[in-house]
Amino acid sequence: MTQYRNRKTSNPKAPLLSSLLLLLVIALSDSCWAQSAPEKSTRTIHCMGQTWKIPVYSTSEEDIVLLKGDDNVLTQVARALGQSVSWSTSETALSSSLGKSLALGQTELDIHGRTETLKVVPAIVNGAVHIPSNGLEGLLDAKVTVKGQSIYVEPILRSMAYVEDSGSGTNLQILTSVPVRRKVFTLNSPKRTVIDLVGVAIPNGFEVPSHNMVGEVRVGQFQLTPAITRVVIPMEGKLKANATRSLDLFEHSIELSWPGSRRPIASAPKQTSERPKAIEIKPVSETVRRPAIKIKPVDDQQDQDTVALEPVEEDPDERSAEPDTAVVQERTTLNAINWEGSRLKLSFSQPVGYQWARVSAGQERFVIDFPGVIYPKKKVHLDSGVPGLQAVRVVQNMPEPQPIVRLVCDLEASIEVEAEGSDERILYLSFPGRKVSNARMDKGIGHTSKSYVASTGGGRTICIDAGHGGSDPGALNRSVGVNEKQVTLDICLKLAELLKAQGWNVILTRSSDRDVSWAGSTAKQELGARARMANDYGADLFVSVHANASVNASINGTSIHWYKSTDYRLASLLENGVMSGTGRKNRGLVKNRFYVLAHTTMPAVLIETAFLTNSTEGKLLASPEYRTRIARGIAAGLQVYASKTYSNPTARK
Repeated sequence: MTQYRNRKTSNPKAPLLSSLLLLLVIALSDSCWAQSAPEKSTRTIHCMGQTWKIPVYSTSEEDIVLLKGDDNVLTQVARALGQSVSWSTSETALSSSLGKSLALGQTELDIHGRTETLKVVPAIVNGAVHIPSNGLEGLLDAKVTVKGQSIYVEPILRSMAYVEDSGSGTNLQILTSVPVRRKVFTLNSPKRTVIDLVGVAIPNGFEVPSHNMVGEVRVGQFQLTPAITRVVIPMEGKLKANATRSLDLFEHSIELSWPGSRRPIASAPKQTSERPKAIEIKPVSETVRRPAIKIKPVDDQQDQDTVALEPVEEDPDERSAEPDTAVVQERTTLNAINWEGSRLKLSFSQPVGYQWARVSAGQERFVIDFPGVIYPKKKVHLDSGVPGLQAVRVVQNMPEPQPIVRLVCDLEASIEVEAEGSDERILYLSFPGRKVSNARMDKGIGHTSKSYVASTGGGRTICIDAGHGGSDPGALNRSVGVNEKQVTLDICLKLAELLKAQGWNVILTRSSDRDVSWAGSTAKQELGARARMANDYGADLFVSVHANASVNASINGTSIHWYKSTDYRLASLLENGVMSGTGRKNRGLVKNRFYVLAHTTMPAVLIETAFLTNSTEGKLLASPEYRTRIARGIAAGLQVYASKTYSNPTARK
């Protein structure tokens, strides 16, 4: 068609012949597909943590389906990978920002640097041009896997090379097609350094480089759908490895040194004068405590990712000293517990909030948790003379730094238990003997202070999750010298103080630069530790704070992500407060099956505050004042949610 259109000729029948040829191609294509009778279905495309539904047609190849060339979902998938695609009706072709195109009847395509013959060619089905799913591999420089009812479009491992060789070491440089997270850790017997590239697939024909001073480096597809590429470096002899990360997340560098080297090769990065200094984020105070979650550490020799940022200049005397203005929070203590007639009296050092639940696991029990409370005696067992009540047990269920005292009433029958605050610091439990339905496994919150206002936190517990941390810096911005784990931690520390003032019991998954699980853990282990903390503490809400990133630096804005039906109401009531806090483009409420949303039992949201990779928003996120503004916006949104959800101003019994 293009040849006919561009050829200089005076033949007036040329346009007619061109049209007839096109009609012939369409007729033959429809005839061919009519014989094979492709089956239409709806599949789910997964790409970079997002999902879309898309209609497809089956083909003779089990791992290839046909997608409508002008389907808007393909545009969104390309955008998630930092690319763009456009459909040309006149050319009947789908073109990408990589300079590649896939047209009707095309039989070959450049896929990952190799010219591949397409097993299934673009064809017309039901009057519309459809392209094969594996064609996206060439158009978007990705790996496409069809598995059941899902289609996974994942970034690829582009190259590996040894650079900056010297007599005592080298750099193993790993490049990926989009910015990705990685986990670096050490395994023994035999000793080896392992790099897991999360969400990355290995393209066909990928070549692993060799080096005469480094043993055989192995690269394998540790997992697919979702993908994890694993790179294993043998630590034979006295070979040493030091993992560093560039600021764009495309490049992952492993410094390798052997006997004779005096220091890691790249410990003094080149052109440091051009790199801005890292933003210093000071902790709010030690009143924000680190969570008490017991996760067994792995090998002490595990490597942690290090961020290539210049240190902030500071007074050497202040580096190891606590600020004079630090305020240490006075702990609430359970001073006494005793019977007063048929009522159980608990005396505290100050007013306290609590959470109660009626549970049944073999034997019915009434359980009350007192977050932030210390019981000096650690545990006590009280016999009961009250009908229907077997015994009462009190134990320091969780120790410092996030203490919880738990009271358990072992019940012989489904009897009612009443809790009543008195004198601000005293709580009475009464057992009037009235029976309740054993099908009612209720739960609720309360407070010893009758003046406690539930339109704010009302003694409820919220788990605040600062995204990334420790060995995982998250997104990075070269121009402002700040990474995502710094930004999210500062926002969450500020948010915690605001929420405490509103009356919330606040749990932080991390209150310092650390992994919640352990350095080198898998993404599932790390995210699981965060979700498990919220579940174990019985939090009423879960809010995860992040900064977004894209290979397209022009993309900007704020989005709130939800998954469960209970999440949506929280997201919608948070929206105005969050948007007023960020002041950026509203990218909307997005349904996503993020791990921390799918595996938390309470209403949960993940807030992408702004794009760290956008020049304007990156500068804003580097500003402490802007981070304070974001924290205030989230707190305001949570106050709206609380006022519309927790309407009862008194403690529930």
